Amino acid sequence: IINGKVTKANGDVEGFDGSRTMTWVAGENTPLDPTDDEHEFTGYAAGYNAQGQAYNIEIKSPLLYKVSCLIAGKNLPASGSMEISSTEFNGLLEVDFGTGACDKEGTLIYNGNSFPFSI
Repeated sequence: IINGKVTKANGDVEGFDGSRTMTWVAGENTPLDPTDDEHEFTGYAAGYNAQGQAYNIEIKSPLLYKVSCLIAGKNLPASGSMEISSTEFNGLLEVDFGTGACDKEGTLIYNGNSFPFSI
């Protein structure tokens, strides 16, 4: 989406630009067994809300989704990272999903401080 714009009924306007690419990286040769499928996502998003606060999201390392993890109820990427910046907060927020484990864990890094999380 390039130069996307939403005008709400009350006249507020929000904007959005973004691009996302999915690459099938495993399981393509086994169409009858989707449990071995893995997909990587790359891309970015940017925009602003009705109050004019801007944001940027960039996938820095491809986000890897494994169908086997999703089946197990772990709906976070198995690996990859993204950076988020916004005029709403001061600094850069990085979200790191690890190196491939099917868990619900990751690390938030904000202004050089790391905060492990589990969902």
